[in-house]
Amino acid sequence: MMGVEDFHGEERDPKSPGQVIFWIVLMNVVFSFDSILSALAHPRFERGKGSPNPVAVPLARAGALGALLLGLFSAGCEAPAPETLGPSAGRLAPCFQRANCVNTGDRYPDGVEPLWLVADSEEAFTRLSEIVAAAPRVRIIVEAYPYLHAEARSRVFRFVDDLELLLVKDGELLVRSASRIGSSDLGVNRRRVEHLREMLEEARLLRSGG
Repeated sequence: MMGVEDFHGEERDPKSPGQVIFWIVLMNVVFSFDSILSALAHPRFERGKGSPNPVAVPLARAGALGALLLGLFSAGCEAPAPETLGPSAGRLAPCFQRANCVNTGDRYPDGVEPLWLVADSEEAFTRLSEIVAAAPRVRIIVEAYPYLHAEARSRVFRFVDDLELLLVKDGELLVRSASRIGSSDLGVNRRRVEHLREMLEEARLLRSGG
């Protein structure tokens, strides 16, 4: 597996043992789904020679699909938090899975503009945290000025995205939003960051430049 470089330029693998176990469990759920369908389509479930049971197989497929969805739901809830959370040397972690992550500090992806608070103060940070806490399906996990970490869950499967905010020198607000699983987020994290920008503008917490 290809590693990534940490802040000191040292190559390492960003996946923790908990994440490896999570992916093994998820793959087992998928393989079990396929095995159940294959087994229930076996001739022993047929009424007569060459005549599939019209009830058992569809019900089995529906049950197996339900088991798969339940497994995905549980996986979304239990995906472990990445070890890279938190500030390091005044920065937030770079985007390892680049298709499901936004990092304004790195100006990634291209076109993401930085955010600048009107003041580098605890008062402004407190107002910022109140805006984050008011967002739907968002729960603040860590709030310790000048850093904030919140979990944002998807509406249906409850998959977790990590939202991190770090207020640094000159009032720049570094924002990192990343999905814990999957290779693509369909633009969810980018929209979350831009929505946060809109909310801060409405609250008059942002200034125009650095």
